[in-house]
Amino acid sequence: MLLLENGPGGKPAHFARPRRMIRADAAHEVEPALAAIDIERAGGAWLAGYASYELGYALEPKLAPLNVAPRGEPLIHFGVFDGPQDAAAILAQAEEEAKGAALSRPAALWSQSDHARGVRAIQEYIAAGDVYQVNLTMQMASRVTGTPLGIYGALRRRQTVAHGAFVALPDAPVVLSRSPELFFACDGAGRIETRPMKGTAPRATNPAQDAALRMDLQNSAKNRAENLMIV
Repeated sequence: MLLLENGPGGKPAHFARPRRMIRADAAHEVEPALAAIDIERAGGAWLAGYASYELGYALEPKLAPLNVAPRGEPLIHFGVFDGPQDAAAILAQAEEEAKGAALSRPAALWSQSDHARGVRAIQEYIAAGDVYQVNLTMQMASRVTGTPLGIYGALRRRQTVAHGAFVALPDAPVVLSRSPELFFACDGAGRIETRPMKGTAPRATNPAQDAALRMDLQNSAKNRAENLMIV
């Protein structure tokens, strides 16, 4: 099942009991999976799921030889549904299960020297003109008490964000997502909307405060650089 907090119409949506699953675990399975998704959409079905970060290696020919394996999850994993259900019950369940849910202090799976080595490599790539930005990320490990849905409910209490998802699909890791940013959204007219935070500032209702925020943004070398990266 899937819980999308910013679903159709901006309301929470609960997707349960899929008619079928569409999945790709290897690069050669990606094209058939995408074709199957298009067929289901054209037939009026609802699809909900995710594409893993590592899917990019299968979509970009220059990266395909690297053949980086995903971290235990499919490259593509979507359920085919008749439509979304009201999410009130599943949100209430998450709130109830949050009472016994907790995460231990996360532990980085990289050492400081590993991280420093990555930073130096990125600096060399930038200096050589090979890249203009790199997301340097690493995995972290934590011990869980309670249920995955309870952990999600606990995160909801602590993180008030516009976008959240709980994804528990068959034969795959459970995905918990909380984000203040909208990566992108498409509407029926084919328009794409994105709402990043990097290189931006909140608007103020007071004109003087709004002008001050704009000036701070304009005078910040860091924010100007981040804005150029994403626009």
